Amino acid sequence: MLKSAGARVTVANNGREAVERLRGGATAEPFDLVLMDLQMPEMDGYEATRQIRADARFDRLPIIAMTAYAMVEERQHCLDAGMNDHVAKPIDPEALFHTLLHWLKPRSGTVTPPRQPAGAAWRDVGPAPPNLAGLDTASGLRRVAGNRKLYRDLLDQYAAGQADTPARIRAALAVGDRATAERLAHTLKGVSGNIGATAIQRQAADLEQAVRQQAAMPIIEPLLAQTGETLATLIADLRAALRAGPAAVAAAAVDWVELAPILARLEQLLGDDDAEAADYLATHRAALVGTLPIEPFLAMEKAVGDYDFEEALKQLRVAARIKQKPGSSLLEAGRL
Repeated sequence: MLKSAGARVTVANNGREAVERLRGGATAEPFDLVLMDLQMPEMDGYEATRQIRADARFDRLPIIAMTAYAMVEERQHCLDAGMNDHVAKPIDPEALFHTLLHWLKPRSGTVTPPRQPAGAAWRDVGPAPPNLAGLDTASGLRRVAGNRKLYRDLLDQYAAGQADTPARIRAALAVGDRATAERLAHTLKGVSGNIGATAIQRQAADLEQAVRQQAAMPIIEPLLAQTGETLATLIADLRAALRAGPAAVAAAAVDWVELAPILARLEQLLGDDDAEAADYLATHRAALVGTLPIEPFLAMEKAVGDYDFEEALKQLRVAARIKQKPGSSLLEAGRL
């Protein structure tokens, strides 16, 4: 959404990476503003902000907290750590752009702060999102300023990235790692709110609070089970709806002969750790998503998005083996 508004955006996966990126030395890319999540692995937003503020070069760099907590005390904690302002999640685009316009200042007259796109030019003319129980699509579209394509991409990412969250939370709790369990519940709450999955958002919030308050497992387990059940139902419905969408219909005519060279080229790009694989996958997604088995395809797509090309290649080969028709020479030829 920010890129579509004209901003140049760099993503850091955690606070430590953000600090290292900013401190990159004489060759470091200058940044005009930092959007700082609070709960992150390796280094949270509070510690990252303190380390950034300890460097005199960043005294005036605006740091905007992004948090699901809208309480006054949470905002004060952010300010005390050295942040300038606060934006609540799920994101309200109008509030986000209002905050950006307040803090972004042109650099030597060469930088124009991003402005919120408006009107039909910003809204895709693509297919409407799926109408599913438990999914408030109006709310989800509002979070992305009406961009249908972006919203469907978020739904795809949600189905691929959150399916195993309850199992990961349960595994973290089993070894006493409540910090990880809380962060996973927090993430599930946030991304569910972003897409309009309000029931899961509420359940994940209750689960997060129980973990944070050191509740015993007999209290946590029913919350976790309920969240997992609701999440599994929504993800199953999402996968069915997205696969049955226009892209899948368009891909129905793609047979194995046509698909083979696409898979072979994608395999080559992944094997070479070539970043072009992401663009190539996006270009041919319509043909692939409606033809390959959905589970390994979504796993491959997620791995490509994470630039984990080794895992993506593994999932591509799994998908190809499941899909391959008897008598095909593709696997025997060693290409996949």
